[in-house]
Amino acid sequence: MRESSHQSLLMRVEPAYMLKRHSSLESLISHGGRDSATGARAVQITQVQNWHLGLFAAYPGGGLDYEAALTQGFGVEPTRSPHISQELTTGTMLCVAPGQHWVISQTADLLEKTAQGLGSTGGTYTSLSHSRVRVAIIGPQATRVLDRGISLDLHPEAFGVGHFAQTALHHCGIVLHRTGEHRYELYLPRTYAVSLWEWLVDAAWPLGYDTAIEALGAVGNSPS
Repeated sequence: MRESSHQSLLMRVEPAYMLKRHSSLESLISHGGRDSATGARAVQITQVQNWHLGLFAAYPGGGLDYEAALTQGFGVEPTRSPHISQELTTGTMLCVAPGQHWVISQTADLLEKTAQGLGSTGGTYTSLSHSRVRVAIIGPQATRVLDRGISLDLHPEAFGVGHFAQTALHHCGIVLHRTGEHRYELYLPRTYAVSLWEWLVDAAWPLGYDTAIEALGAVGNSPS
């Protein structure tokens, strides 16, 4: 019998290499910081890596099942406050809308297991890990830098540690979270991460700034 001419199409071809995910900000961060006119560097701007982000959303009428699933999965009753973050054992929860929560975690499995607990009546889960870039700006002058582009009152009495807001920077929607007295974290749409990073370093230049990468101890395929 004549051998099929299509046999070669069924042969398994082993990949010659594996693709490695690179940060869209990697080359910009490698440029390093810049001194102010006086030689100072008042803030540090970093990209935070090795973390996971999930959006949990309740079905209409499924609020009790939804809250029960999140309480069992994360060990705390989900917050309903739209402005104050809730600390978890391995991450943070943000109530971004009624019945909707962002959960930032170092453990991907925790998000997925909690999502399974929603069942068919509690709600939905969507992984957003690769849609956002997480950037931090740190230092006593961090508020001063952000004041140049964010139309929020960032005074500690109005926007203290643990507060977050969905706002805009450079005409782009972001989530801003104050995680320390002199530390803010910004969740940027990945598509606009480079232009927003460039805005931040330009705004920080008169004060002087450093750049760095913060690598958290996440478990699983985390974003860069």
